Amino acid sequence: MEPSELTELLSNFEPHRVDYVESPKDKDKTQQAICAFANDLSNSRQPGVLFVGVDDNGAPTGLPITDGLLLDLSQIRDSGNILPIPSMSVEKVQLKGADIAVVIVERRLAEKRRYHDPSFDLWPVPEARLTDLDLRFINDDYLPAAIDAETLESQ
Repeated sequence: MEPSELTELLSNFEPHRVDYVESPKDKDKTQQAICAFANDLSNSRQPGVLFVGVDDNGAPTGLPITDGLLLDLSQIRDSGNILPIPSMSVEKVQLKGADIAVVIVERRLAEKRRYHDPSFDLWPVPEARLTDLDLRFINDDYLPAAIDAETLESQ
């Protein structure tokens, strides 16, 4: 992401795409934000951005952005607490005159990506014909198992 886009997101809080963490000590909030962005709960289909070293108003706190902090943030993805592992990047960026750690969660988890795919039984089979249906199985086995007897009798 370009610095201008990050500055825009930092200034104009979008709760479905942006979160702020003042301190790296708040690992639960950091992990929750990464997981939410990876799942794309709002279905925005855009990357989520976590700003570390920023207060709830989007102002830098002066937190020292060290290599150790960046390494700790990047290791959250591999900690085993977020599965499957999301795709994310961690970098130090200068915004609003201060260094800020930025975590960009770039990809939705596999379960979310597959959500819109139809299940196998909804895929069309162009060469299928009505005569291919096994009506005996449907009437004798499937319907009694899927629908209670009283409802079947009322039909």
